[in-house]
Amino acid sequence: MIVRFKLLGIMFLSSLLVACNHSAYSEIDTQTDFIASVNIQEPSIDFIDSKGKQLAVWPLAEAYSGATLIGDDRILLYGHDLEHADIFQLSTGKRVTEIETGEGTTNALYDEQTKLVYLANSWANTVSAYDENGQERSTQKVGKYPMSMIRYNHQLFVVNFKDTMLSVLDAKTLQKQHEWKIPASSNGLVVVNNELWIGGHGSGSTPNDNVVRLNIKTGDMLKKVKLPMMPIAFLKDNNAIYVLSHGENVLHKLDTDGKEISSKEVGANPFTLASFSGHIIVAGYDDHKIYWTNGTEVERSQTVGTGPFQLLVREK
Repeated sequence: MIVRFKLLGIMFLSSLLVACNHSAYSEIDTQTDFIASVNIQEPSIDFIDSKGKQLAVWPLAEAYSGATLIGDDRILLYGHDLEHADIFQLSTGKRVTEIETGEGTTNALYDEQTKLVYLANSWANTVSAYDENGQERSTQKVGKYPMSMIRYNHQLFVVNFKDTMLSVLDAKTLQKQHEWKIPASSNGLVVVNNELWIGGHGSGSTPNDNVVRLNIKTGDMLKKVKLPMMPIAFLKDNNAIYVLSHGENVLHKLDTDGKEISSKEVGANPFTLASFSGHIIVAGYDDHKIYWTNGTEVERSQTVGTGPFQLLVREK
C-alpha cells in the first residue's frame, strides 16, 4: 500500500511538473486586432492593439525563436534548438498540441489557401507540411539550410540560405518542381506582379547590396535593384514595396517597378516589418522597440521585450 501511494505521489508530481512547463498564458480576445512582437533574447511575446495599448505579454517557457499564426485563434511556436513545436490557442492561452520536429526548425509559414503549416528544417534540409491540428502530411528534401518561404498560386518557394538554389515545390504535395539559381546567403522574398524579389545578407565579408528579381514562372533573372546594405525583409502594401536593409537600419519604399520613393533610418539592427492598422511597423532588435511609421517617417515608438525578431498581425 505504501509503495502504491508513493507511486501515485510521483505520478501526481510529474503531472504538476508537466503542467508547470506549459502553464496557460493570458487570454487574447478573439475580436481584438493585434500586432505581436516575438522577442527571442529573453523569449516572450507582446500583444499590442491598434492604438498601441499592450494587451498582454506571454513570458515564454521555452527557447522559442519564431512563430506563425494559424487562422484567427492559434499560434505555432518553434525553436531552432528545440525538438518540437507547440500550438497554443490564443483565446485560452493554453497549449493545444505538440509537434515532434527534431532540432533545426528555421521558419514556419501558415497558408490560408492550403490550410497547411510549412516548417523548414536546417538540420535535415527539409520542408514539412502539417495540417492545422499538427498532423504531418508530407516532407520534401530541399537545399542546404532552408529558411525564407512564400506560397504563391499553387507553388511554395523556398530560399536555401546556405546554398545557391531556390526550391520550387507544389504547395499541397511538396513535390519538387524546379530548382533555380540564386545568390549565396539569400534571405527574404516577396512576389511583385509576375516577379519574385529576393534579398540577402551577402557572402563572406562582402555584404549584399542588391535585390534580385526573377521571372516567377521560369526563374530567369530579370534585373537587380541596388539597395545597400543587406536587404532581408520585404512587405507589399497596396502599390508600394517596403524593403528593410538590415545592415544600414534603413526602411526603403519602392514602387512596383523597383524605383525608390523614399528611405528612412529606423531602429537598431532591424530584422522584420509588418503592416498593421494603416502603419508600417519596424522592429529594432538591439534597442528592443517597435517603430510605428507611415511608410516614410517614424510616427512613434514603444518598448517591447528584448530582441524583437518577428512581427505577427491579426487584423479582421
